[in-house]
Amino acid sequence: MNGSSGVPWQARFGHPLFLWLLLAELGLAAVSAVSMAAGQPAGVIIVLVLPAQLLIVCALFSSNLFLLYFFAALFPLAGLELLPQVYSEVVLYGGTLGLVVLLLVTEPVIRKATREPILDRAGKAYLWVLFVSVVLSGAVAVFGGRATGAMIRSAVGMVFVIAAAWVFAAVPRSIGDVKGLLLAVILAHAVSCVLLPMFAVTSSGLLVTKTLLTPFGRPTLNLFGFFIGPLAAALLGITLDTAGWRTRTIAVVLIAGLLAALVYTNSRGAWVGFGFAYLYILARRRSPILLASTVVAAVLFMSLDFLRRPIALRLGQTQAGDPAMVGRYLLWASALQMVARNWLFGVGTANFVALKFEYGFPVWLDPYVRFNAHNLYLEVFASLGILGIVSFLWLQIRTAVRLDRLARVAKEPGTRGLALGLCAGLLAYSVHGLVESSAWHTPTLTLWGVLIGLSMALDRLCRPDRATGPATCAGTTVTHAAT
Repeated sequence: MNGSSGVPWQARFGHPLFLWLLLAELGLAAVSAVSMAAGQPAGVIIVLVLPAQLLIVCALFSSNLFLLYFFAALFPLAGLELLPQVYSEVVLYGGTLGLVVLLLVTEPVIRKATREPILDRAGKAYLWVLFVSVVLSGAVAVFGGRATGAMIRSAVGMVFVIAAAWVFAAVPRSIGDVKGLLLAVILAHAVSCVLLPMFAVTSSGLLVTKTLLTPFGRPTLNLFGFFIGPLAAALLGITLDTAGWRTRTIAVVLIAGLLAALVYTNSRGAWVGFGFAYLYILARRRSPILLASTVVAAVLFMSLDFLRRPIALRLGQTQAGDPAMVGRYLLWASALQMVARNWLFGVGTANFVALKFEYGFPVWLDPYVRFNAHNLYLEVFASLGILGIVSFLWLQIRTAVRLDRLARVAKEPGTRGLALGLCAGLLAYSVHGLVESSAWHTPTLTLWGVLIGLSMALDRLCRPDRATGPATCAGTTVTHAAT
């Protein structure tokens, strides 16, 4: 019997495309069965999600911007270990970011046309130096017999971070694109904050452990503070120059939610980072209304017992005899010794955790070998050497200086607020890094890469046109001081 299209069913089901699809489905079913038999739920989930993932990527393939929106929506889930590690590394980071990189590299060749430089020479140079430092430190560790699976995985993760910085700097074509991507990242993290109580262990309304129990890992709230503090500061900067009471109301609600999550993390480093960013916003804006609103918000905040008690408890623990502070002093001393002996190439990413005992840290204080340097910059220096720390620091300093200039001289409020928010976010991340380390956690460092990339994109879009003078991007005119 013929089908409604007039094509015999034998011919239809004998089509090569159908046969390939059938083989693919059988292969996925086989992998799913093997994973289930081996007790690997991650493999089963990946197989089930893979067809939908391919459909999404194919639908978004026509736009690099859409692919970045997809990435921005998912990588917060990776930060909370709500995605299988294999999926995050292979599909989300390697697949999505790798596809955008491939499209950017091949675009001029396919279109047979030259394209304007997507990064200035200095920014591109610092990213390349950071990449080279990761490769060199890894090579030295391998030849020195110190290569581990954690080191190789974290080195690959750092390459993903550099790729994230590059693509988020290269893809936006307007200031609206930069703002849209940043807001997508903020909104995705705000939604993920709702999931925190589901995975944190609490007692009597107070947090008693900083480790979350999620389906695919045990992330810490200190690491999650690296997300919340910078993004709350960034959203605050954007909101100050946002028009329309409805938009501002939604933004204020999101900021309140992020700040509640920030308190919930119990991370003093995240609190201090956000505090410095907030003081920067106050000093840059010098707004009496903002200052008055701050006083009112502080009074309301301290009147809420469930928010005030955790802060009072944690601040009461902050003293010279605090075990957390004593442990930090010992970790910093070990990191400084490691830097002194390995300042040129470093010991390799993620190797500080296991090697710190060779540099004076007491074994009995860390029998499970899990404490990192608790200082982002000391860990980067000890891991990547002089090239790594110079490029890592200079990318932040150079980017922050340019953002601060835009926050002062941009004539359009939207651009001024966006620059202020990005600068405040970087400041919160940087200050938090003085007392905590991301421990080469790829999602946490990815946020650093995203902030650096979007800041570079904003600077590029507001750069003066050599031919016509002040640049006009998405209706925004910016006057530049000499740099």
